[in-house]
Amino acid sequence: MKAEEFLWVRPLRLSVPFCFLLFLATGCFNARVPTGPPPDAVLTNAMTSGRLAFERGLNPEAVALYRQALDRAREMDDAVAIADASYNLAAALVRGGEIARAATALLESEAEARRAGGNVADVLLLRAKVARLNGAPAEAVQLANRVLADTASRPSGGHRVQAHVLKGELAVEEKNWSLAEQQAGLARDALGRIGSTASPAVLAGVVGLRAQVARGRGSLKEAAQLFDRRADFLRQSRLYRDMADAIADSAEIWTSLGTPAEAGPRFYRAARAAAAQGDEIHARSLLSKASEAAHTARDDVLLALISVLRAEWDGGATEPAAASPP
Repeated sequence: MKAEEFLWVRPLRLSVPFCFLLFLATGCFNARVPTGPPPDAVLTNAMTSGRLAFERGLNPEAVALYRQALDRAREMDDAVAIADASYNLAAALVRGGEIARAATALLESEAEARRAGGNVADVLLLRAKVARLNGAPAEAVQLANRVLADTASRPSGGHRVQAHVLKGELAVEEKNWSLAEQQAGLARDALGRIGSTASPAVLAGVVGLRAQVARGRGSLKEAAQLFDRRADFLRQSRLYRDMADAIADSAEIWTSLGTPAEAGPRFYRAARAAAAQGDEIHARSLLSKASEAAHTARDDVLLALISVLRAEWDGGATEPAAASPP
């Protein structure tokens, strides 16, 4: 699992008191909505602007705005607002690679969510992912288990799927294929209970775990096809960095299967996407693999496309160059 995958941010929920959420949960739809003071403008604006920045990939701006929102929420001593702002700040920090700061923010988010009597499933799940990124697999498993069993956690189907995917991926890292396969099965069972409401990001997680298990078991063609499906789901989720990685994973497997005609176009697409994301070193490495596969497959069209892309990166002519060995 990559750092960015399955991150989301919460909208500000101050205008919907927790007691009203309980009425909705128990079906009391005719209950009178409690009245109270209007939402705080400073907090609302910071949270809304932070969400927009996060969704647009403007991560430094998102971090600054969520920090502002958290400061305001602390000033108000509003438990729900503190929990939401610190959670969103943590999500932005994870995306920016600031794992230790994200872990600290999540501790405050969980404490305030509990103070408000809220659902801590989101926070525990993100804490589990942060623990994994921080090189603490045992803690990650413990937190994933708490998503499913903590008395203050009311996990949705999506939470359950992600918890099993996380535990399965940790098993993959230990090459414990039996446990990984078991967790993949549990994730698929939980996914089946969600039905058509499952998000593409959640589907990508399940398919990605299945792909890793298939690769570990030696079912390479199945693994390559599953990585292709994962890439499609990640594209729908706008998780483009992870999408490029999934395409490259599929290309690597097709290479090991001795099928350069399948590998070359995938390496090319992954390289093009990586370059558009600003990762030039990785993009050039992938394009070299695309060129090697295209030469082996004698794919003149792909070689021409590779030549044009290289010229574009180098600021040279955009006319296709004559094919030459990589």
